Amino acid sequence: MLTDIRSTFKHSFIYSLGNLATKIVGLILIPIYTNETYLTTTDYGVFGIMEVLSQILVAVMGFSIYSGFNRWYWDKNHAHLQKPLYFTSTIAVLVVSMVLFIAGLLSAGQISQILFQTPDYKLLISIVFLASFIQANFILPLSLMKLQSKSKLFSLINIIKLTITLLSTIYFVVILKKGIVGIYLGQIIGGSITFVLTLKYIFKNIQVHFVKNVAREMFNYSFPLMFTSIMASLLSAFDRFSLNYLSTLENVGIYSLGFKLANTIKVFITSSVVMALNPIRLKKINDPNNGRFYSKILTYFSFGLMIVVLAFSLFSYEIIEVFSSSDKYLPASSIVPFIALGLFFGMMKDNVNIGLIIKKKTKIIGSITLFTVVINLILNILMIPVWGIIGAASSTLFSQIIFFIVIYYFAQKQYRVPYEIRKIIIILITGGGLYGISLLFNIDNMLLRVFFKLFLILCYPFVLHLFKFYDPIELETIKKIWVEWRNPLKLRKNISKLRSKN
Repeated sequence: MLTDIRSTFKHSFIYSLGNLATKIVGLILIPIYTNETYLTTTDYGVFGIMEVLSQILVAVMGFSIYSGFNRWYWDKNHAHLQKPLYFTSTIAVLVVSMVLFIAGLLSAGQISQILFQTPDYKLLISIVFLASFIQANFILPLSLMKLQSKSKLFSLINIIKLTITLLSTIYFVVILKKGIVGIYLGQIIGGSITFVLTLKYIFKNIQVHFVKNVAREMFNYSFPLMFTSIMASLLSAFDRFSLNYLSTLENVGIYSLGFKLANTIKVFITSSVVMALNPIRLKKINDPNNGRFYSKILTYFSFGLMIVVLAFSLFSYEIIEVFSSSDKYLPASSIVPFIALGLFFGMMKDNVNIGLIIKKKTKIIGSITLFTVVINLILNILMIPVWGIIGAASSTLFSQIIFFIVIYYFAQKQYRVPYEIRKIIIILITGGGLYGISLLFNIDNMLLRVFFKLFLILCYPFVLHLFKFYDPIELETIKKIWVEWRNPLKLRKNISKLRSKN
């Protein structure tokens, strides 16, 4: 198990480099997006709605076929069909996405009318459909890289894509002043050029043969997950859609910035670990002793992620103050703790669903997702008119908590895993308690405030120790790591030793 965990951390680190590029690009663009010379607060609100629309389109266009491909790729009964399965999945995604892309072009005016009560955004929506079409067809080669643990190639491709996208976006938005349209033109150029660069890798891993019998199984497996993916996109979208209808586009813009900041946790940390972890999780499906691995991964993942959630929650105001070009966006800091904690529960939900994946009970996942979406919509309708952006963020958090609890219950019924729930509760209490302490001390001096918040974060692992969080073997391992790594002069030697183990 230690080998698997070490491999997970190794690939997570490499994936995080690619995802770090995503966030660096995002941070560079925030001062541009929040500068009213290029985008007004209302424009940024429209951009927030377009981001959500794009997420839904990618989910529908991709048909979640990559999920079926992931499930069957390492199946021992189909190991000899990996290249034909990739061809089969590629053709399916291309056909579905092309049909929906054409339909979107024909109905762009009507969609604009529904979303904004005006047909003025017809061109923008058409461009968003094109950007989503490119992104949907780019998911499968990236999925293959993750399945093959090609973390270096994955990160390199993403860094190239983001660099091209960044330069193109700055050109269209800052120089040509194309506004939101310029943002998506940049995405189209970045996605198109990078897709061409991956063609050699695609041709190396493809065999022109449509596997009809397996394709039927894969599609039956994937269809409920497509539904689930759409519902999950709606779950993360209803807050902004509801704000659009129940509040103002300005509030959508403020909320979108806070959501984007908190979502850094998902893009940089959660996604990086999941990319490295999923191939190992799927390979262990047939391992009779996989329960301890799944359990420990959830515990360690929760332990590490809470540090990040706490850091973003404590420093959200300072981060937005530094990167935003307008004071209008400062209220966005108030929603970051809610969104960040919601992402924490989302991570746990995505880990404990392994029992349903093992038993191929994807319809249960779809049903639970639909239930959660309905709950989220009801909460948004009830809470936004009263509490505005705080109401939207709170409804997202409560929905994710419910989602996790229900998924955990049904997954455990299908395939029991001995999760360390006591330790998860201790993590939540410790993180919540430290954040609560920060609210009790309103320090005006920025330097003292930053040091106080850093002190609270450093207290986190020691407070866990007071709750007897660590097992004896874990304490011994921590002591051993401390002894080996505390001397900075031995850093190069320790890194070399770590590489030799991998």
